[in-house]
Amino acid sequence: SVDIIISEWIGTFLVHESMLDSVIFARDKWLAPGGLLLPDRATLYIAGAEDQAEETTSWDSFHGLNFSALGSAYRQVAAQQCLFRNSLATRHAALLQLD
Repeated sequence: SVDIIISEWIGTFLVHESMLDSVIFARDKWLAPGGLLLPDRATLYIAGAEDQAEETTSWDSFHGLNFSALGSAYRQVAAQQCLFRNSLATRHAALLQLD
């Protein structure tokens, strides 16, 4: 058994990469009583935000390849992207809490 398990199990939207199952397995199999699992909690927040009008012409020459056909499709689907605090249009709310 081990005293501490440190794992980078947090994926996109906390659980998208399905790494939580393997950490729970490792915890149940190897973690000593009173041991630490780090990180041991996470919260996923949701908030409304302004469209940052990302420039889609970057698809025209992406590392020397032309992906311009994807540029218009990109704006029609949800995309994971960094958000600046001044782009928030609503208050945030906790959507999922894992402990």
